[in-house]
Amino acid sequence: CHYGPSIGIPEFRSAAAEYVNEHYGLSVSADNVVAGPGAKIFEQLFCEAFVDPGDGVLVFSPFFPTYPPNIQRRGGRLVISELKQANAFRPNLDDVARFLDEDPSPKAIFLNTPHNPTGGVASEEDLAGLADLIRGRNVAVFSDEPYDQMVWQGRHHSLLAQPGMLDQCVAAYTFSKSFSMSGWRLGYAVSSPDTIQMFSK
Repeated sequence: CHYGPSIGIPEFRSAAAEYVNEHYGLSVSADNVVAGPGAKIFEQLFCEAFVDPGDGVLVFSPFFPTYPPNIQRRGGRLVISELKQANAFRPNLDDVARFLDEDPSPKAIFLNTPHNPTGGVASEEDLAGLADLIRGRNVAVFSDEPYDQMVWQGRHHSLLAQPGMLDQCVAAYTFSKSFSMSGWRLGYAVSSPDTIQMFSK
């Protein structure tokens, strides 16, 4: 009767790393993975790690209802980009560029793909364009990917696979959706070892 490691059981973290490596072309290890009770906790930890009072956070709408309170509890400002059916509900990179250029303190972006509730899926080109816009800036992305296996046209790609994004992105996964194991309350996040160590605190 004792505590397991709060960052997650090593064997589980290694298995999660192998999963994202196989499916999304990453090259990560257990050091890049933290386990948690589902994926929602990582929204909060992401905001704790990256968002300060007054910072702008771009969110694509419609969005999961826990995004705004997690941003607001840190004093962040919600900036909305509407997803359009005419664009297959893919993220509008013009809105991202405008956010980065015009917001007084752009700090973070919440990206959900495959998207709940529209089903829109960001293409690999979308993700490459997003990565080009934020690379080298003091901007982090929360990539919410619980529906990663639920794509019926094309395939899901992770922003983490884009060059340099492991240091600027936190991707969250859960067993609740793609694996229909909601009662387990089991999820994990993947990022740089430094970010994972911060989350583990």
